[in-house]
Amino acid sequence: MDEIGRATSTPFQLGVIADVQYADTQDGTNFAKTTTRHFRGSLRVLEKAVDYWNASSLDLVANLGDTVDGRCVRLGQTESATTAVINEFARCRCPQVVHLVGNHDLYNFTSRDELDRWLHTRGNSHLEYRAVSPNDSLRILILDSYRISLLWPPGHPHREEAQALLRRKNPNDVESSDRHWFKGLSGEDRRFVPYNGGLGHQQMAWLRAQLREAQRSDQQVLI
Repeated sequence: MDEIGRATSTPFQLGVIADVQYADTQDGTNFAKTTTRHFRGSLRVLEKAVDYWNASSLDLVANLGDTVDGRCVRLGQTESATTAVINEFARCRCPQVVHLVGNHDLYNFTSRDELDRWLHTRGNSHLEYRAVSPNDSLRILILDSYRISLLWPPGHPHREEAQALLRRKNPNDVESSDRHWFKGLSGEDRRFVPYNGGLGHQQMAWLRAQLREAQRSDQQVLI
């Protein structure tokens, strides 16, 4: 409380990193071939990030997904690459590290259960989307941006929903290997391609309920 009795927020420090995409292989590019990716160097970037975090008093670190690169499957490196990255995160001295789901993570692991065993993407929940409250004044909402996507096994309802959405929004064969997925698309419609995903109705309902509950509890929200 301040000097006139108003509620004040508890200080909170967050560390964030995204797209480590480590692989023990030579440099490559992103899908559009517009950016060079230094796959081996990414582990060094993570190492420097952990050193920086450890020199700060952080409350939580968020890894925003794509922990290892999809190339690891072809190279037979899924386990070794993931272990190398996990070992770097393990050096982090903050109280909590949370891992979000990225498409490259889903390329590497055959099921959500397997992904959770490696990266603990569900925390103490049975779902990848969940709430974390490091203190009474803050609620962190962790979302699963691949809840509705093609990166589920054939026949899974989430995959079928994604297929139906992509058929409505993309005139191309998004499940073909020719990768001509962007033909005829412009602007925001370019998001309707097979390596992207969506939250889905169930997760959106959960998100709205969490926001209402946070408002009632006078909590700030970080999504």
